[in-house]
Amino acid sequence: FTSAEERTLWEKRREEGVGPYLGEIIDENSIQPFLNAAHGIGLVKGSGSMDCAMYIGASIAYFNTQFVREEFEYDKIIFNESGIRYKSFSAKKIIFCEGHLISGNPFMQNIILKPVKGEILTIQFEGPLPDFVSQYILSKKSYLLPLGNDQYRLGASYDWNNLDENISEKASLELCQNLKDISPIPFKIIIHDAGVRPAATDRRPILGQHPEWPQLEVFNGLGTKGVMLAPYFANALADQLLDNKLLSKEVDIARFYK
Repeated sequence: FTSAEERTLWEKRREEGVGPYLGEIIDENSIQPFLNAAHGIGLVKGSGSMDCAMYIGASIAYFNTQFVREEFEYDKIIFNESGIRYKSFSAKKIIFCEGHLISGNPFMQNIILKPVKGEILTIQFEGPLPDFVSQYILSKKSYLLPLGNDQYRLGASYDWNNLDENISEKASLELCQNLKDISPIPFKIIIHDAGVRPAATDRRPILGQHPEWPQLEVFNGLGTKGVMLAPYFANALADQLLDNKLLSKEVDIARFYK
């Protein structure tokens, strides 16, 4: 907690029905030398993390025999009654999962994203830390995620103007300052990464069948919450494709074509 008021609000929310997700408050003095937690620490239940790089790598390895890795050429799409033909491939549908690069898709120009660049650091503390730090994801302005081998991921920054994948000193300084607000222990930067989140203007995922070209589908707009939202909405899109189930109007691509 950053203040006594924030702690009081936490306790109030626990009594208002969010209790299953908000755990006890920790006030152990042994934590204070290592963490700036003068107002205590509240535990969130049912949280976790996902190693996205490992997951994507395993997925690519699994589907490798079915993938063709090349730049997609939009002008090679041929529409027909049974679906589409693209070079030597025939299919009923194409599903575009292009992230913020959908802006270059000539069929999806009505979709307006509000991409946001994010940067993360992999850091290593230069002093001893209690086991508590390596067992939890800490959140205070930034998050600190234990990776094992005494390394942690620190993230993430937000930049709506410089939409490239280049790392910046500005973001590094911001994240380092946020980490100093979490812990006074010295640290060093191991890795600095950057990427662009495909956030939608209305902060809702974008999926479903194109209103003008029914052979085209889209899966996009997951923004900063892809790990949480992708499984649910991938299932919803599969239901739409296979069983003609309607998508929620809040996420349907049709909202960009009123």
